Amino acid sequence: MRSVLAIVGALSWRQSAEILEVVGDVGPEQHEAAYGLGGTVAALLTR
Repeated sequence: MRSVLAIVGALSWRQSAEILEVVGDVGPEQHEAAYGLGGTVAALLTR
């Protein structure tokens, strides 16, 4: 995550949503969070 944030910062991009970091097994809670993040990014791209 730290490397991605460094690259994004160097490119002067802005953060569009909260960071979703999943370590280990993916369960229903993580799946739901990823689905919500995808929806947020999709909505922002259609502006």
